[in-house]
Amino acid sequence: MLIFVLFILTWVPARPLQSVDADPEVRRLIASIASVEAIGRRIELVSEQLLGRPYLTRPLIGSPTTREALVSRVDGFDCVTFVETVLALASVDSAADFTHQLAAIRYRDAEIAWANRLHYATEWSAYQIGRGLLADITNQPESLWRQKDLHRVKGLPPRLSTYRYYPKRAYSLIAPTLTTGDIIFFVSGSPGLDTNHLGIVIRRGDQLWLRNASRRQRLVVDEPLEDYFRHNRMAGFFINRPRPRTG
Repeated sequence: MLIFVLFILTWVPARPLQSVDADPEVRRLIASIASVEAIGRRIELVSEQLLGRPYLTRPLIGSPTTREALVSRVDGFDCVTFVETVLALASVDSAADFTHQLAAIRYRDAEIAWANRLHYATEWSAYQIGRGLLADITNQPESLWRQKDLHRVKGLPPRLSTYRYYPKRAYSLIAPTLTTGDIIFFVSGSPGLDTNHLGIVIRRGDQLWLRNASRRQRLVVDEPLEDYFRHNRMAGFFINRPRPRTG
């Protein structure tokens, strides 16, 4: 969950994106899917190699008073950085492009600054849809509109978020439409917060799995998606689907 408890707001300038030597593990992961074209399959294969890596409570560097740094590690994640990293790995063909894509996913205009980081999941989702990386497929008749005042990130002014979601009871109706690579967001019922978790859908025949960096299990794991719905409280969920790669 991308929430940081921060108390003092001081302006810190954006850092320009600089080229860095890619981690050999990043190069290996990208090379392992070089012959695969379908984006969902690329997401499945590269994320599978991250199973068992540890859950990190606060993997990013930066705050309103601390200079932001682009964290591009693949040895541990929280739920958000796991999805960001997998999307970046799956959508590029070279390690040189990975850093740029990760910054473009995590920050508005790829400008590395705490104020430019997409802290709330609904804003993150809308931004990726706007830049053509994801598509919103939360559009069946069972979906509802929700408007919520977001104020849980200390140091950011409150903002109003309007988004479409499925109530939890609609899961059994929506499950047959889900496919490997879909990003699922779990809508929070808590004041001031839009979502409380997200992960990647993996379909194996009729069985759906949630591949996610699990706070409870302290690892990147696969767990039956139906079980996650059964055992966790939430108001509902919404779905984004990665668009086919271009170029």
